[in-house]
Amino acid sequence: MPLKNPKLMRLLYLWALIGISFASCKDDDPTVLPYENGFFVLNEGSFNAANASVSHISEDKSISNDIFATANNRPLGDVAQSITFYDNKAFIVVNNSQKIEVVERNTFRSLGTIQNLPSPRYLHIVSNTKGYVTNLFSNELSIINPNTYQKTGSLTLPCADNNSCWTEKMIQQGNKLYIANTGNNAITVLDTNTDVVQQIVTRQQPSDLVEDATGKIWILCLGGWCDFNTCEPAALQLLNPANNTIEKTFAYTTNDNFVAQLQLDKTNNTLYFVNNGSLIWLNANENNSNLTDIATIGTLNRTIYGFSFKDANTIYVTDATDFAQNGKVFQLNKQNNQLSIIDSFTVGIVPAKLYW
Repeated sequence: MPLKNPKLMRLLYLWALIGISFASCKDDDPTVLPYENGFFVLNEGSFNAANASVSHISEDKSISNDIFATANNRPLGDVAQSITFYDNKAFIVVNNSQKIEVVERNTFRSLGTIQNLPSPRYLHIVSNTKGYVTNLFSNELSIINPNTYQKTGSLTLPCADNNSCWTEKMIQQGNKLYIANTGNNAITVLDTNTDVVQQIVTRQQPSDLVEDATGKIWILCLGGWCDFNTCEPAALQLLNPANNTIEKTFAYTTNDNFVAQLQLDKTNNTLYFVNNGSLIWLNANENNSNLTDIATIGTLNRTIYGFSFKDANTIYVTDATDFAQNGKVFQLNKQNNQLSIIDSFTVGIVPAKLYW
């Protein structure tokens, strides 16, 4: 029934204009970046192209791409390697740009940039004044201040060959920091109070570390580079920090395995990693030393590049496609050792890591 009261009609029209104006201001305001839930996707970008980025996928499955550039009106940099979250901040390690970008966790607005790092890979923060950064092509362990965003020093780690110096993931237990010393075929144990180090010999090129429910540390070893005739089969090893001994070794039987991104599931009973584009998993309590026989291969007719768990049966994986165009994130369901695709999202170039 049409309204016949002119005053009421004008009042309703005025309120409608106010509502439209408010909604427009809210939608168009570039500073409103609510990243309170969901997860981040770290997109490496193409090497030397300076097109690394971060995407955000919310709980309602809406996608925001290139959120660093949106918040700061400048690109993130060249090859995004990892993100460390600390004290409501996100520290984005940008490998080929030799820097760490520090942003507000929920808005991604820039707080500062840590520069003059050789070739940073991962950051581990031990206090509000000290953090350690591993590096590629260098035996330097960089030291930074996470509050002032400055590099404050460095340590020289053992390295068997200066042409292959390289450090990766880190895990802290008490005042001991366990560092995957990839170039030295060892775990470097650093006392964070004294900066004194010791070495634990492993298989060739340890890269990824995860801690299980018992406090023991699983190590994923790449096996080396076969082009230089120094390789051996990729392997998993279990380190007991109580006595610094290797308790288990699961190894492949051939040298054609390219492994990465070791993780434990939500129950800490199943180990997962990526091998040649497939998702691999096995029981962490297994005693058979032959990794070829005990591993389960999950395939999707896609090249899996990275992954993360939401819960025991929900896994998100990334597909870098051709490493030049925008990649994909797939939501998977895992039932009875089978993977099925539930949903997919288009993100940035070379999506590599997921952070909840």
